[in-house]
Amino acid sequence: MELEKICNQPESVKQIQLIAVGILRKNHKFVEKVAEADKKLQDISERLKHTKAQIEVVEAQLKSERRTTFYKILESKYSDKTAAALIADAILREPQAAQLVARSSGNNLEMEKDWELMSDIERDNLISKKIFRDL
Repeated sequence: MELEKICNQPESVKQIQLIAVGILRKNHKFVEKVAEADKKLQDISERLKHTKAQIEVVEAQLKSERRTTFYKILESKYSDKTAAALIADAILREPQAAQLVARSSGNNLEMEKDWELMSDIERDNLISKKIFRDL
């Protein structure tokens, strides 16, 4: 009761506020460090999720593709780790990586033709071959 009376006086309130501001000012650098650590943790967490997705898609691709399929980075300036990540991103169909990666079935290291990239004549020939093969 007596403490409340002392604390409610204008001079006491002002002194308490000054002490609180001093404590907050002193601890501000720690708050900034915690915020910076939280941001780094979030960035690392996002990179980890992306890496897990890369691993999963590469494992699935290895199970479904023939062993004669090759991937090549079109520019030689990348390290082995970066190249592997780019290939995984290309398999994930990320546009910025897909532009840098070539895929080959092993036939003289030529690119496999995608249905969308084939001409109408090439499509008709492929359909005809499939029909004759099924007969």
